[in-house]
Amino acid sequence: MVHVERLVIAVALLSFAFGGYFWIGTSTDPAAAASLATPIDAWIPFIPESLYVYALAYVLITLPMFVVDSPALFRRMALAYATMVAVCLVCFRFFPVSGAELRPAIEGVEASEFVLWGLRMNYALDPPMNLFPSLHLAGATIAALAAGKARRAYGVIGWVAVSAVAVSVCTVKQHFWVDAAAGVALALGVHAVFLRSYEVPPNECAGRGTASLAGFFTLVAAAYGALYVAYRLGFEPWLG
Repeated sequence: MVHVERLVIAVALLSFAFGGYFWIGTSTDPAAAASLATPIDAWIPFIPESLYVYALAYVLITLPMFVVDSPALFRRMALAYATMVAVCLVCFRFFPVSGAELRPAIEGVEASEFVLWGLRMNYALDPPMNLFPSLHLAGATIAALAAGKARRAYGVIGWVAVSAVAVSVCTVKQHFWVDAAAGVALALGVHAVFLRSYEVPPNECAGRGTASLAGFFTLVAAAYGALYVAYRLGFEPWLG
């Protein structure tokens, strides 16, 4: 029953996050969006291969599913995540920011065919809106903080991944650096409210054993493998 509840919560949260994200992103007039460009954004290089790290943000949010054992802690984490998403969606709706100017012309990018395919996929499926604060980075940060609440070592692993993702959202030219900083700040604020002082019930174990990481890394490998299979099969939604 616990696993069913956890799956239902995860599906509901992802539906809320990505449903709202894409609805607002596709229904907002780009002409009404602001730009948060600074000289720092111009200084940050475009590194096509950092897309490999950027893609990790989509999988990192599932880390608590694998390493958090306590049902009570998982529900608390879900509440924190839902609050974070709600704040992001309100910001996206009333303070739209566009990063269209950040995105380079793919035709002039020198990279492997797989990376070029990934860039086209990312730019086609993810509208250049809904940037401030970065929902991808805020979600990954909440996941790392929740994992750290379960076990300190899991939090360290999560924060290493979050740090890499924070750099990649800028070097893949998906976000302004201000978006990334705001995403981490929002996650830290939500963590302070919902998770920092929260005590796991004494009858529950906070975190699972290290073997639980095998499931997470298997999912990471499967996600990257699925992308490569889609590339080899010629999946190109931007042409349709």
